[in-house]
Amino acid sequence: MDEESKVLLNKLSHRDQAEYGSPINVAKSGYLPGTRAEVLKTLENWATDEGQQASIFILSGAAGTGKSTIAHELARRLDRKRRLGASFFFVRGDADLSCISYVFPTIAYQLARSQPHMRSNIIGACRNPSFRTQDHDVAHQLDHGIIIPLKSVSEHPYPVVVIVDALDECTDPELERIPRMLHLLANGLRSLAYPLRVLLTTRPELHIERAFETLEFARSAKPYRLHAISRTIVDEDIRHFFSEKLLPLPQFNEVLTLRPTVIDDLTRSADGLFIYASTVIR
Repeated sequence: MDEESKVLLNKLSHRDQAEYGSPINVAKSGYLPGTRAEVLKTLENWATDEGQQASIFILSGAAGTGKSTIAHELARRLDRKRRLGASFFFVRGDADLSCISYVFPTIAYQLARSQPHMRSNIIGACRNPSFRTQDHDVAHQLDHGIIIPLKSVSEHPYPVVVIVDALDECTDPELERIPRMLHLLANGLRSLAYPLRVLLTTRPELHIERAFETLEFARSAKPYRLHAISRTIVDEDIRHFFSEKLLPLPQFNEVLTLRPTVIDDLTRSADGLFIYASTVIR
């Protein structure tokens, strides 16, 4: 990328720390190989299948069910295959990462950097000073930074994926803006011939669920609820997590001698929540 292009892209009101690999998201990178196999297989199939697939995948689940870890691991896998276009991980309590003002400019910035075939069109949009302004409405940001540039991209043989994690971590003033952002996204994707796919993860919050129940999402989205996964499968994953983390510890062998059922007991106490298991290990 030439220097002028870098300068233009850097004028976008993007946030580097929103990217899945940034230091602020390191706590979400604790995926243990061998766990969450079913949901990750489903996600990878959706993300990489070159046939007809829903343009939006909605991964929802209660707090502590491992949504962000799954999203982070999928991002890592797709990045390795060069299928990851962009990622934006919301973070509650961070002023820039708990509002929607930076979402679409950050996605546009990352798409231009990660996908050479999109770069010139997005950089062309950046030449317009009005597009680079943070205060613009999200509709303007989406249309001019992503949708219009991608409409000019010639046919592409494989899908590119954008991951937006933890919609529910937007702060209270932003809550009423999220449904509109989601509607704009669904309509924008439907207008594209380009195979851009978007993974959204969230808790099942009422204002977000209502947006997902509308006609726009019924036409273009694939819902997946983590709480619908068999409890037996979830417990096996949690048991595997405890075993992998605890059995290598010399002092744990003493505990196991005195209490042979300790891993089963911990698994039962987790009650299906991966956050409990990771907290115990920490």
